[in-house]
Amino acid sequence: MKESGLLKNFDNIVIISADRNGSTAFQYDIFTPGLNNYDEDYLWLGEGFHSNSNQLQKTKYSPKEIVETLNYGLYKSVILKSQITYPNFNKSFFDIPATRKIFLHRNLFDSTLSRCIAQTINRWLNIKDEHYDSLEIPLDMFKDRLEYRIEKYLMYMDDIIEWKNEFYIYENIIYNKDSFIKKNPNKKHKVKNYNKLYELFLKYNQIKQIEKKLNMLSYWQN
Repeated sequence: MKESGLLKNFDNIVIISADRNGSTAFQYDIFTPGLNNYDEDYLWLGEGFHSNSNQLQKTKYSPKEIVETLNYGLYKSVILKSQITYPNFNKSFFDIPATRKIFLHRNLFDSTLSRCIAQTINRWLNIKDEHYDSLEIPLDMFKDRLEYRIEKYLMYMDDIIEWKNEFYIYENIIYNKDSFIKKNPNKKHKVKNYNKLYELFLKYNQIKQIEKKLNMLSYWQN
């Protein structure tokens, strides 16, 4: 960590994503090569701001103020993730001071389908074929989850573009082989009505608007 006079510049890492985009695995991937070093220098908050959202809403302190208090109180940097699809997410999360401001994206169809599958079988990590038989996801369930995801992307995309200094796409990431959380394989052969769900997905014109902005992120990243 860098020193500046009597004050320390903490190397906080903030990952902003949406649920089912692989952000938990992304965190573990950061830690896996040198977990002990991160233990010494970093406080790993995970998604602590969202695990008890009612408690956060009651406090008068912003996420920025809480992180700065942890920095100077514990003399450690912080790594955390936040999800734009969580009910208590708001623009104040973009104010958290960080050296790495990471936005992680996964295509909206697979992330929505992953949400539906995980919620249906009540399993959220390392979902494999043997964990369930062939499923049929209700169209209304998929539609509800997709429309909510689209709403949140449209609400925050401009802020994300201005905020981020790193951008990653889930489909392109190769996670460390030692990380215990693995990528979920494509579920096309396990979802009976996969094609019908995809046909429904293609009807949403707003997705093109989101993809256009994500392409801008990819361009600026390069």
